[in-house]
Amino acid sequence: MARLGDIAEGLPQSRLDAARKALAEGDDSKADANFAEVEAMEATAVLRVAEAAFERGTLAEADVRWADAAGHFAKAARLAPTCVHLFSAREPAWLSGDFHRCAPLGSHRTTQCRPWVW
Repeated sequence: MARLGDIAEGLPQSRLDAARKALAEGDDSKADANFAEVEAMEATAVLRVAEAAFERGTLAEADVRWADAAGHFAKAARLAPTCVHLFSAREPAWLSGDFHRCAPLGSHRTTQCRPWVW
């Protein structure tokens, strides 16, 4: 498993070596534990990117740049599909006339967030 070192960069080398040795012996539990730790560490980075994109959307929305706002909100919704992100992505997409982008944001997944559909 050559990718273990690439993906789990930043973990102690001793842990990576132990995981490689265990893999060679048919035991994937240590490699799995390392990947799980990387997932947990990187999840916060993805959420920070989503929140930064959302805030860029609010700035673009305040400047009445609907297409820019729609793009930023859509990125936030793609990375972290919360109700706020999904609904925020839908309105500027609609206002900018990007109905193709707007349609998926009104799907059953988003309508469960609020009792109405725009």
